[in-house]
Amino acid sequence: MTPSPFMALAALLAAGTAQASAYERAPAGEGLCQYWPDPGTPKVRRVAYEVSDPGTAQACRSGGDPVLAIRNAFAGWAAAARPDESVPCTDMQLVFDGVIASTETGADGRNRIAIRRGPCSGSHSIVPAGAPCIAAGACADLYDCWDHDRFIALTTTTYRLSTGVILDADVEVNAGDGEGEEGFLLTCIDPPAPVCAEERRTGCIGMDLQNAISHEVGHFLGFAHSDSRGSTMYAKASRGETGKRVLSADAVEGMCDVYPRGGAVTTCGTRPQGCSTIGAPDSWLGLAALALLLRRRARQETTTPA
Repeated sequence: MTPSPFMALAALLAAGTAQASAYERAPAGEGLCQYWPDPGTPKVRRVAYEVSDPGTAQACRSGGDPVLAIRNAFAGWAAAARPDESVPCTDMQLVFDGVIASTETGADGRNRIAIRRGPCSGSHSIVPAGAPCIAAGACADLYDCWDHDRFIALTTTTYRLSTGVILDADVEVNAGDGEGEEGFLLTCIDPPAPVCAEERRTGCIGMDLQNAISHEVGHFLGFAHSDSRGSTMYAKASRGETGKRVLSADAVEGMCDVYPRGGAVTTCGTRPQGCSTIGAPDSWLGLAALALLLRRRARQETTTPA
């Protein structure tokens, strides 16, 4: 699928063996890539994010703290360090700005992580029948529901087409109980633990929230998918996977190169690529990154694997 001039869409799909691979940058127009700009004064490279209160969402009900899982995912990128170095190679600070009541997302300059508590449509919809937002396709923020097809999470960045500078980034997570066609069984259980099965839904690992958010933080920072099965930014993951909790070598190099400690941000990579989207069945982890010029939230087009 060829993206429009204003949209770049990428979807995460399943796990596999590690391979060496270069990182990829999310495109932002002809010859440009997405990035958070260098700071003015004071000279502190800092991006803050806040987490919408996950209290009513079906996330990590079987144990663990969803907010902590999200914070750990961000912390992993900020702590990126090469194997032979004892300190991070980046000085990018990803700062947790607290838990808030609002679940709204949009190009408001506030970077928000929202765990959606149920589907906007379908047999298990949490939206009242006849709600005006249904026809407009605008129920997600009003009812804290999921309205992005069969993905487990979606990152939306707003950036300037003229430069690639990111202005806003939001992550939405498709929480559910893992039953039926809506939502995913999101867990926060640390390994080792068995993989969740239909007959076992507690004390096990389903779609690991930290694993999912670690991938989304890469999109949040301006990175695109990798074709390496061992990459944090690889477009597939299976139920029970936790490998993306630890940054892969290419993800570390991306942080070292794009946001180097004491150096200027690298405004574009050497291999910017277009993006595509693929639907994901229940056994896969489907994550997407959506980027528009201004207010995003156009309903995404999808293609389904044969």
